[in-house]
Amino acid sequence: MEKLACHESVMVEGLTPEESFIFNWQYYRFGGFLTRLVKVLLAADSDNFERLRKGFPVECRALEYFWNEKDWWSNVQKKITELGLLS
Repeated sequence: MEKLACHESVMVEGLTPEESFIFNWQYYRFGGFLTRLVKVLLAADSDNFERLRKGFPVECRALEYFWNEKDWWSNVQKKITELGLLS
C-alpha cells in the first residue's frame, strides 16, 4: 500500500491512505503544512497539479477520487460512521 507523502500521522486506522487524507481534510483535522498543502492542491491548475502529484501522489489521487468517483465520498462517510470515527 502506498503511503501518504505528507505525514504518517494523517493515517486513520481502518481507512485507506486516500480515505484518511480526505477524512482529515473534510473534518478540519489538519494544521500547518497540511492545511497549506490542501490549499495549494485545490488552487493548482492541471499542469501544476500534475507536478505536485510527483511529490504527493496519494494526496492527488485522493482529491481525484473525491471530485470524480461517483459515490466515493458517501461510501467513505458510511465507513467512517461504521468505524465510529466521529464519536
